[in-house]
Amino acid sequence: MVSRTLALAQTQSLTVTQTQARSLAFALVLVLEAGTVGPGCGGRKESGDAPADRVQRRSAVPSRSAVPSPPLLFVDGFESGTLDRWSFRWLRRRESARIVTQPVRHGRRALEMSLRRGDPMFSKGKRSELQIRGHYDLGKAYWYGFSVYLPRGWKEDYRAEVVAQWFATRDEDLGERPRSPSLALRIKKKHWIVTYRYDRKRLSVGNTAPKGKVYKVLYRLGAWTDWVFQVRWSAADDGLTRVWRDGQLVATRKGPNTYNDAVGPILKLGIYKAPWNKPETKSAVSVRLLYFDEVRVGTSAAGYAGVAPRGR
Repeated sequence: MVSRTLALAQTQSLTVTQTQARSLAFALVLVLEAGTVGPGCGGRKESGDAPADRVQRRSAVPSRSAVPSPPLLFVDGFESGTLDRWSFRWLRRRESARIVTQPVRHGRRALEMSLRRGDPMFSKGKRSELQIRGHYDLGKAYWYGFSVYLPRGWKEDYRAEVVAQWFATRDEDLGERPRSPSLALRIKKKHWIVTYRYDRKRLSVGNTAPKGKVYKVLYRLGAWTDWVFQVRWSAADDGLTRVWRDGQLVATRKGPNTYNDAVGPILKLGIYKAPWNKPETKSAVSVRLLYFDEVRVGTSAAGYAGVAPRGR
């Protein structure tokens, strides 16, 4: 029944209330611009990853409490104790996403995300993710900020996971197949890795577009890591990607950073571990658990200070 409902939500424009969404076994898809420089500035994925099969082109109208003031497009420090501000929940268990009081980056609450290898597939992948409402227009710049906590018990794995992905929306009318995310924050072995993928062509064939790394650094356990991204989305040379970690500008890349699609990418946070999609693939772990806090998205006018995690 849930499978049929999901298929229906992906092919029709639906608007559902929170109560209705819960009644669909917590697996129903909810129908659903360079800017000011930051500190330190002057003047399609890795092999084996498979993105979500499809995203909804039309988003639901959020509740009044979920609409932040411009130039911020999205804000959630999880102080409300709910996930009502997130338009799409890629979750197979209620425990996959929980509001907790420890550890906390700022305020009194944070988000715990978990994924088990034994969890059922969601949209052809092993994932526990939350999606922010809306797409980011090509040719425009945006600011994104959030903080991630890896617990001391986090175990090294040579099989990567994605914890933040700006997922390009394929042009189904052209026959495009699912592709890797345009930009992603990954964890592999002992490192954070920021990757990009792009395609200048109007039609992307398979998952063969150019790719590369923007940044790589050792991670710390038992500590919050603050991330800020400034991105001008473009499949041409005017694209821009800047990355800050813990308040320091650590990477700048100019050039194409997304696919030449009709609609710009979306943002998902959580855990996506593609190697687990195949039962025969070996992995050093069977459970992944981490935390998010201080999530913000803004237009070019927001600037670094508008989205950077608070409290440092």
